[in-house]
Amino acid sequence: MVLDKLVSNAAAAEQTVKILSQRLAGLQKAYEEQKRQREELEKCKIVKENESLKQQIEGLKFDVDCLRVQNGARSIRLPKSKPVSLAPVDLPKEEDKSNTRAATETQPIQANEKKVNNKKKAKESSEEKSKPNNAGKSDESRPVDASRLDLRVGKIIHVERHPDADTLYVEKVDLGEENPRTIVSGLVKHVPIEEMQNRLAIFMCNLKPAKMRGILSQGMIMCASTPEKVQPLLLPEGATIGDKVRMQGYTVEPDVQLNPKRKIWEQVKPDMLVNSKGIASYKGKEFYIEGKGSCYSSVLKNCPIS
Repeated sequence: MVLDKLVSNAAAAEQTVKILSQRLAGLQKAYEEQKRQREELEKCKIVKENESLKQQIEGLKFDVDCLRVQNGARSIRLPKSKPVSLAPVDLPKEEDKSNTRAATETQPIQANEKKVNNKKKAKESSEEKSKPNNAGKSDESRPVDASRLDLRVGKIIHVERHPDADTLYVEKVDLGEENPRTIVSGLVKHVPIEEMQNRLAIFMCNLKPAKMRGILSQGMIMCASTPEKVQPLLLPEGATIGDKVRMQGYTVEPDVQLNPKRKIWEQVKPDMLVNSKGIASYKGKEFYIEGKGSCYSSVLKNCPIS
């Protein structure tokens, strides 16, 4: 009887060991699976971080290039090296050494003077080019209306948060010009940064550049606006970088740069509205791109444009 009980206990113990072994194997398998998943997540996280860092580096490179261009820096090609001649060189005679030394000493001075003169000429040329040519464009006698605004289609090719302002984006915008412009926009609370990147929008291009929290802004993105919501104006299908935005019934002849003292934009702004159909308009005349259609807002109606 005792032997039977021992045999029974041994069988039960063996069964328990078997069950525990199966559970242990299951736990080991689950642990391996979780470990594999964690490793995959870590890899994905590292790849995303690397991609983010790569984009930041590209953005910083882009910013450096823009700053170099804005400050007049140019790429300098090093001259090709010439083969060194092995022909014997006649050394200067003893009596000519003082003349040779004097000529050698004056060469750096002449070179420096030449560099200074070249920089001065380049600066004068740059300043001359930057002066707005207002001949026939911003005549004081011209009527103040939206025809004097330079509204163009641009593409945001890089966007980041302003380092010193929580509500501002700093954008690099391709407007079809030689170099992209820097434009600062207060859209952080209204448009996610992902929707700003590579976005086509309408920009006013002839406002006088102004610093916004330390960064020079060279234009303004045009938006339908209410106190609760802001949406950049949308474009008709087929709109491309550099397209001019016109107003029905107006011949667009924009000033090279709006004179802030005359407050042209401030006078025009109250009549720029999104109408009841969602179409952008000035005094009831629709904004349009020739051959492509009207500019509009998809979510806002009967509201100002700013």
